[in-house]
Amino acid sequence: MTISPAASRQSRRRCRGSRSRRHFACSTCCATGGSVTLNPFLVKAPREAIDYVITHELCHLREHNHSPEFFRLLTRSMPGWEAVKSRLDHSAEIILND
Repeated sequence: MTISPAASRQSRRRCRGSRSRRHFACSTCCATGGSVTLNPFLVKAPREAIDYVITHELCHLREHNHSPEFFRLLTRSMPGWEAVKSRLDHSAEIILND
């Protein structure tokens, strides 16, 4: 996936914490400057889950919402992401409490 500097500069989302402990990407965001902040507990997750979260956030540099185009980009970037996300969602409680 190629993310242009212009796409990074266009990112105007603010970081928002998640209320759900199962939403593993809590504290994850694309900041105004195009940087990505990750939840520190992510290091405990399986590598494929880490790859998914990073890919998801990089896709947000181009598509700033969860539109159909965002999911097309995510699918092109990481085929099979749905299964990885499902496993991450089901194991997040264990990872966060470990």
